[in-house]
Amino acid sequence: TSLDTVYLPECTTASTTAFTGCKNITNATIGLTELTIANFPFKVASSTITELHFPNCTTIVDSVFCHYSSSSNGVVTYTSPYPNLTIVDFPLCTVVGESAFNGCSNLNYIDFPLCTDIKYRAFAACDNLEFARFPVCNKIGGNAFTGDECLKSVYAPLCSYIGSNAFYNCSNLTSVNYPYCTHIGSYA
Repeated sequence: TSLDTVYLPECTTASTTAFTGCKNITNATIGLTELTIANFPFKVASSTITELHFPNCTTIVDSVFCHYSSSSNGVVTYTSPYPNLTIVDFPLCTVVGESAFNGCSNLNYIDFPLCTDIKYRAFAACDNLEFARFPVCNKIGGNAFTGDECLKSVYAPLCSYIGSNAFYNCSNLTSVNYPYCTHIGSYA
């Protein structure tokens, strides 16, 4: 179909096959309150999506925007089926789950105004991510931004916990200012 925009801000339930065959969707707004792999309606249309807006979503569970696999020698590979995703909008989200956006390589700037908890590898391998804003976040999990080589700044002034390897291989990070931090893990 030629459908390129989905605007359903009041829609609170959706099937993973809701947009099967819609291979031209680039911009989507949907009112889901919790985003899980089981209710994410854009699995099939993922490669063309550039913008996702979830105005009512409070929780993003593990691996929604990431796929991972293990090889026979135990090496885990993370990939994102959303190679063109550049804008995500989750104004009410309080928790970003493990590996939620892992490998979303075209994200440049993220802003989660109500997020208090960033889980393990939530934004790892986001190759073009430069700026992240979490004004009320108090926990940044281990490996949360690992490998984000373009990352310059993570604004989280209330953060009290930074997990191990949280900023590992973030070679362009220019400042770390967490006045309330009481725990910082190894190789953070």
